[in-house]
Parts: sequence; structure tokens; C-alpha cells
Amino acid sequence: MTLATVPRYDRDRLSTVGDHAMVVGASMAGLLTARVLADGFEEVTVIERDSPSDEPGVRRGVPQGRHVHLLKETGRATLEDLLPGYGEELLSAGGLMIDMLSDFVAYQKGSVLVPGPTRIPAYFATRPLFERIVAGEIPSHAVYEDETAYAFLDVNPLAPGHTLVIPKEPYERLDKVPPSVAGDLFAAIAELAPAIEAAVAAPGGLIAAHNGAAAGQEVPHLHWHIVPRFEDDGAGAIHALFDGVEMDDEELAATAAEIREHQ
Repeated sequence: MTLATVPRYDRDRLSTVGDHAMVVGASMAGLLTARVLADGFEEVTVIERDSPSDEPGVRRGVPQGRHVHLLKETGRATLEDLLPGYGEELLSAGGLMIDMLSDFVAYQKGSVLVPGPTRIPAYFATRPLFERIVAGEIPSHAVYEDETAYAFLDVNPLAPGHTLVIPKEPYERLDKVPPSVAGDLFAAIAELAPAIEAAVAAPGGLIAAHNGAAAGQEVPHLHWHIVPRFEDDGAGAIHALFDGVEMDDEELAATAAEIREHQ
């Protein structure tokens, strides 16, 4: 049983069940239960014995909250279904993503797990951080939302107005995005980019996506960066990221033919 074979959460399959639901406990389980119930009830109340606090910290009712916690990829994907952008917000707020094959040594039953060709992403953070993002206590400054896309400001911006645009349905790479969804996403980006530039008085902007781990993609949920650019920001053009390669006409023609063949 994998993410590819298990049906994903679909809020459209739910109908209104009642007026008011109550959940006892603001743990991860309680908060996510409340999130699902919100699709079927007009009002949901979460009852928690620990007093709310404006400051992040370990709650008395969660004794295991003082050590680091691990969120595996299946858990992240489920959270993304319920709360689009959860993975990006987690990393922006200080969480870490590691590859469970290459970033540390796994020793079990007398053997070491050998790194393989594919990544096994996992997400590390404190228990309070996981909970506060689910509870909406970490500020998420949304700037756009429709049926397909959701956009919010990066909390560790490269420039004023730096915005992340994500598809609500998670796709790991661009080739997995259906054409209709891709069209809606780029329509949203085309609408957002000039609005963002105007808001921060930027004369230009960079629009980019990391497509795959080799390209720097940390979260296996494809997203786009809209980064306003300024004449004195010192970042340079995209060509400054690479040393460049030399290709003659024959090599260019062969590469073009390969690209056409793979379409």
C-alpha cells in the first residue's frame, strides 16, 4: 500500500453533517480531526486543557514534546491534502528536510542501510512547531487562492514580496502536473507577478521552480517562486548560477532532436 494506490482526501465527497462538532484535545490528531470535521460541520470547537500561549513552547499535556519529531513523506502528503502548503511553511518556519538514505546512517539488526538511487525525504521539527502550523498559529500571509492554486509570502524571503505558488493537489515534478492544472497555475502566476512587483515597487521579477532534487528541490511538492528584483539587489541574471557549457551546432541539433523525441 503506497501513496500511489491509496485514495487521497477529497473534501468534495463530504456533505454537511450537522451544525456543531466538538473535539477533545489539541494534539496533532485532534487538530487534524477538527480540520476534517470542518468540511462537514458549520462550526467545530476544540477543547484543550492546556492554556493557550502566544509563545512557542512545550505544553504540559505533551510530555514527549521536548524531543525532535519526525514526519515521514506519507504523513507530509496527507497533511498537504488537508492543509495545502504545509511542507513549505514547515521548512520556512525552521523545520528541516533530510534524506533518510544519504543524510544519516541507519543501523538496524546488525546491518547498515545502504544509500540508494532515490531519496526518502523526511521532515524534522519540534512537536510545538508541527502543532502550531496545523493550528494556524504560525503566520501564513496568503495573497491568492482559487480552486487550483494557493500562494503565500515566504517567511524567509529573498526579497520583499517573495511569494510561493503551489498547486493544491501535490505533484512532485512538472511532468506529473495535468495540462489543465498547469494552465490554471500559470494563469495564477501571470496574474500574481505584476501585482507583487507593483506592491513592492520592483522593476522586474524572477519566476522559477526547482524541478527535482538535482535542481535543488527540497519539498516533493512542486512550487514556484516569484521573487521581485531590483536594480541594486546584486543577484545577477540566472546565467550567474552556472559556469556554462560549450556546444557546437551538431551537438545543439542532436539535443534538439532528443527533446522533440521525448515530447
